[in-house]
Amino acid sequence: MIVRLDEYENRERVIEELSVCDWRGGRSLAERLMKNTLHDKCGEHAVYVLLSEKEEIMAVCVLGEKDEIDTEMTPWLGYVYTFPAFRGQRAMGRLIAYVIGVLQEKGIPELYVSSNEKGLYEKYGFTYMKEMETAKGEMTSVYHRRIAE
Repeated sequence: MIVRLDEYENRERVIEELSVCDWRGGRSLAERLMKNTLHDKCGEHAVYVLLSEKEEIMAVCVLGEKDEIDTEMTPWLGYVYTFPAFRGQRAMGRLIAYVIGVLQEKGIPELYVSSNEKGLYEKYGFTYMKEMETAKGEMTSVYHRRIAE
């Protein structure tokens, strides 16, 4: 089941699992969700999406107008994470397909993601664009996916 966090009945459990996961971004995301500051980082219309099955949270991501790079490019896929027990099951592929469907319905032609993971986003239809500087002054790879014409 794919659901937005604002529609998920056990929001506290999601925050708890993110706060103790092996991903440093999980703790940051958990804190933003707890303090209701996700929109400060990801934009006014940011949507937090999760994939769950049999009460287990499999993967999460955020679809937002902005990410860690100061640019006019939009929208961004951010805070992308698959919990260890569900890796290799294409859980993230299911979430990305959902996000792509949302963007298609809105007629939004493209999607961006920044990551230093090589070979991960290409399997979901993204292509490497260029290196860009984050708000923290670090360099990151930016990937792009064409959605609609």
